[in-house]
Amino acid sequence: MTHEAGLMLVNQIAPIIQGAVPRVARPVGCEDAEELVQDALCTAAQMIEAAELSGRKIYPSSIAYYSIQRTKAGRRSGYAGEMDALSSAARLHRHVQVEALEAPVGAEDEDGTLHDVLADSGAEDPAQVAARELDWAELVLEMNARDLAVLQMAGGAVSGRQLSRKLGLSPGRISQIKRELGRQIKLRWGSTVLADAVAEPGWLRRDVRAMRERSACRRERQA
Repeated sequence: MTHEAGLMLVNQIAPIIQGAVPRVARPVGCEDAEELVQDALCTAAQMIEAAELSGRKIYPSSIAYYSIQRTKAGRRSGYAGEMDALSSAARLHRHVQVEALEAPVGAEDEDGTLHDVLADSGAEDPAQVAARELDWAELVLEMNARDLAVLQMAGGAVSGRQLSRKLGLSPGRISQIKRELGRQIKLRWGSTVLADAVAEPGWLRRDVRAMRERSACRRERQA
């Protein structure tokens, strides 16, 4: 932007924008009138630079007018189109609705959130992974080398006969050690810990999966 164009922006265009934007532009979300004025000035600067690059004559009143109209319509200086879910224009035109990821979903007796529905089902929550590792670390410290070997091999889908050969113990003794380890785990984390580890959340089965099944049935009927 040239020096003359900068003076035009400050002395002629800015006063018009500062007087009009707070009255005609509606803030969206956490925006306020001062932020909208600054964004409209940024839009005006972009228009001036584009006009200078193309060799067109710059009219201060036109630049101010179109900057105000863009701001009024929800188009900001960093506007990426209404396909952007966080776009002010998309929210003004009610094309999207912003919801907190911690918003509860499902029945009142379920503790599922919107984040649980949208999260990748193939990836675990890092917080849960870290908490589980801490819990297991405490349990492992209390085990002897033999019990730890049985636990590790059992977790690796090794058969009882293979465990017997590797540890030099009878299959009956291996089963006895496994039962004892299971008893210790249940005493530490509750009797339903093993079932809970592989159980499908109720909200997923009732809400998400049911919705997908209804959609599939509807498509089959239409076909």
